[in-house]
Amino acid sequence: MVDVAELGLAEAIEAVRLQLRRAQDAGRGSDVRFAVGPVEVEFAVDVSKKAGGEASVKVLGLLSLGGKGELSQGQTHRVKISLTPIGVGGEPFEVAASAPTRPDGSPSPESAARG
Repeated sequence: MVDVAELGLAEAIEAVRLQLRRAQDAGRGSDVRFAVGPVEVEFAVDVSKKAGGEASVKVLGLLSLGGKGELSQGQTHRVKISLTPIGVGGEPFEVAASAPTRPDGSPSPESAARG
């Protein structure tokens, strides 16, 4: 699984691609196949605003009095993106495809091991 602590949109989509390729490779040779439909990716975006101040008074270098204050306000927004995977030639992407290559034209791990 991919660590999503600071994941951007491009990294999230690449993680989806990687998982789809893994599923396709794992199902290779199976008699049950699935066409992949729309893939939904949802993000939580945190927006925060902070304001604050600090003041201190020093008396003869012996005594220091100070104070600090901070105000913080935040909101979480949800963003949902829907992706529809397709192969390089425009055909639907299938998990457990029986072709010796992936939709991007690269050889599957199974066919590369044989060759």
